[in-house]
Amino acid sequence: MTFLKKSIRTLKQSKKESDIMVNKVSTFVYAPVFRGSFPSLITPRAYTDPTTKKVRGAPKFRLEMIFKDEDMGKFKVRNEENEIIPNQKLTSILMSLCDKKWHGQDVKEVFPLNKKGWSSGWPIKTGDKIAKLREDSKKNGDHYKGMQVVTATASNEYPPRLLYLSTGGKPVELDRDNEKDAARIKEFFGSGGHYYVGELNIVAQETEQGNFLTVYMNAICFVRKGQKLGGGSVAERFDGIYGGESDMYDPTEEDFNMDEEVPF
Repeated sequence: MTFLKKSIRTLKQSKKESDIMVNKVSTFVYAPVFRGSFPSLITPRAYTDPTTKKVRGAPKFRLEMIFKDEDMGKFKVRNEENEIIPNQKLTSILMSLCDKKWHGQDVKEVFPLNKKGWSSGWPIKTGDKIAKLREDSKKNGDHYKGMQVVTATASNEYPPRLLYLSTGGKPVELDRDNEKDAARIKEFFGSGGHYYVGELNIVAQETEQGNFLTVYMNAICFVRKGQKLGGGSVAERFDGIYGGESDMYDPTEEDFNMDEEVPF
């Protein structure tokens, strides 16, 4: 519980960020250990279309979270009574949000397929598919194989809190404005491959682009170092593929087949 107490952003501040969006239902969850990839945790970045090279949307903090399949049932949920419920499946959490937001509707109707036969809005992506996309582009995708992938964002106005575990296992928060903390922030959060835990806010919402289950970062805590992954941006996974444009929709997220992503 120590990390949870240290890492939780105040309910008032989190609510203020969430209330920027309308027509939403949300829940706070705590992610088990995951591997970070394509981090933009120090400086927010806007999406640049790899084909047109045009910048689209507002700058955001981003992190691609790579989970082992067996860890997808180890999430913790903070309920309305502010109690922490352990060992929850992420898919079950998402389905519960869908039921609250779109009660009685079939999930495939909530997240309809597009002309390509894919669907956006569902946040869990299959690592095997990402690996194949990378391999088709002559890039290494081995670290995605057998994994589940979720991309989280945060607005420029509300950057995620950054922490690390000290030698004794005690979480220590880093100050973005403190020059002494700058080296650790760069070391722990500046490149892909390291391992983290985090507090997230998952929001079910309706936008002009459609329905989405969007994952926002409240706090990310560095756990240990891992082998460095390749640099670049998330968009490099999908060279030439453009997904959409909205401040509430991450256009770097490729759409995936709902038949394989949602457990029916």
